[in-house]
Amino acid sequence: METTKPSEQRVAVGDGKTQLLCETYIKIKPPMSEIIKETYSAEITDYTVFNDQVLVKGIIDHTFYYQHPHGIKAQDDENGDNGKERGSNSGEYQEEKVDEFKCLDGWGNLVNFYGGIVHFHRQFFEFTGNVEIVGVIPGDVCTGTAQITHFDLFEATELEDTGLISGGLQTFKIDVALTATR
Repeated sequence: METTKPSEQRVAVGDGKTQLLCETYIKIKPPMSEIIKETYSAEITDYTVFNDQVLVKGIIDHTFYYQHPHGIKAQDDENGDNGKERGSNSGEYQEEKVDEFKCLDGWGNLVNFYGGIVHFHRQFFEFTGNVEIVGVIPGDVCTGTAQITHFDLFEATELEDTGLISGGLQTFKIDVALTATR
């Protein structure tokens, strides 16, 4: 007859939540005319437990999709050219010549799109924060999540002569929720 060892049961110590305010400066090249979409993912990478509080560290993956009007001016000029550039020797309008683009695994043909071309900017950065959990002591185990919220606050800080945005300040919140067990 074999004897089995009973599984070790963990006892919940408590839960804690906090919100962190983060700001990041984004340098945009080529400059943009508008934001298309943003994606965020946050991961808690480390916990340090003190008496009644937990220090969390994590990494944020932020991707910023934006539109650049290649071959198109940002604003209508005084002559009513509807924002298109004139060819140097003719009175006709022409788009900037771009036939191919480099993909991660190969090449592709560029589809003619009169609103501009969508670019992206990806950045990784670290965050830290403090979460209060009454009764937690060093040696307790913590698990938790980090969620990015309210990331639609973008303030343009650098403008080009064409009116396109070349830099800005992105502000968002991180909601951190932890559970401590012993």
